[in-house]
Amino acid sequence: MKKEVEEKFKDYPPPIKKRLETIRKLILSEAKDNNLGDVEETLKWGEPAYLVKGGSTVRFDWKEKDPNQYAMYFNCNTKLIDTFKELYGDKFHFEGNRAIIFDKNDALHKEELKHCIKLSLTYHRIKHLPLLGLSQWYRIVIESCSPFHVWDSSHFAPAIQTPSLCKMRNLDEKRCLCICSDRDFRDSNSRVVLI
Repeated sequence: MKKEVEEKFKDYPPPIKKRLETIRKLILSEAKDNNLGDVEETLKWGEPAYLVKGGSTVRFDWKEKDPNQYAMYFNCNTKLIDTFKELYGDKFHFEGNRAIIFDKNDALHKEELKHCIKLSLTYHRIKHLPLLGLSQWYRIVIESCSPFHVWDSSHFAPAIQTPSLCKMRNLDEKRCLCICSDRDFRDSNSRVVLI
């Protein structure tokens, strides 16, 4: 960690510092796991910032004026936040087109957050693609599904072979919309319709 970034971390309250250290580790691990090259770690506008070649900068910070919150910031001139809202609008809180806002007690939803980080770190390689390269995902309506209040991909296990790769939401009391990256379905009592 660069000295200037290390000094910045010293200013954070301990519970917030721990959360931001976790986010930092996620950024570095996503860059490494996806062979994105060296990560430039610095301060931009006084905030820890991370950038790789071909990517868009990811920043995060805590502000004293909102002591119970911290945020991850993305370039507001990109399609990143709009894409995150489409994919994970049920997981995260957003501020305009530039930030994911976390309460200090919020779950991080690490897998979803890692995906957002990856999209940012590869942004200039994928920005020309529909839904930032997620156009291969399938929009599926599952009819006659049971209504439920808490989304849990296990509800779709009989219909979808790898439900962990899917996100779902109710369309109405009898239909669910599933955005899924796997087209291999098992037989099910529900009628699965690709749309």
